Amino acid sequence: MKRKQQLAQLAEWRTASLDGLRQKLDDLNRDLQSFRLQKATGQLGQNHLLGVTRSDIARLKTVINARMRQSSDATSAKA
Repeated sequence: MKRKQQLAQLAEWRTASLDGLRQKLDDLNRDLQSFRLQKATGQLGQNHLLGVTRSDIARLKTVINARMRQSSDATSAKA
């Protein structure tokens, strides 16, 4: 994925709801599992999708963890 597309995707994820991000993470994990199965059976013609999907999962987990830290810092600051 090109850098501009990655940045646009990150901006979209940063504004999305936490539930939406978790759903997207589940979808990406299912896609990754499907790609692995297709590769094992020799049906995956675009091998780069494995790496792209793993990178997307890592980026999404980073956004989710940052959001979780942000919300826990806000609640601890109130106390």
